[in-house]
Amino acid sequence: MFFVEVHRQLKAEYSSYERGYLSFFVIIKWQILKTVFADKSAPTWNF
Repeated sequence: MFFVEVHRQLKAEYSSYERGYLSFFVIIKWQILKTVFADKSAPTWNF
């Protein structure tokens, strides 16, 4: 029973970490894209 609880906690922590990392990566990529297309007359996307 103890091992099941530890496993569940580790899985939850890993998934939250993975989600945070993915969102961080997406934000960084979005910032790069915005700076690349800033000078071109791009439509203002609001994300």
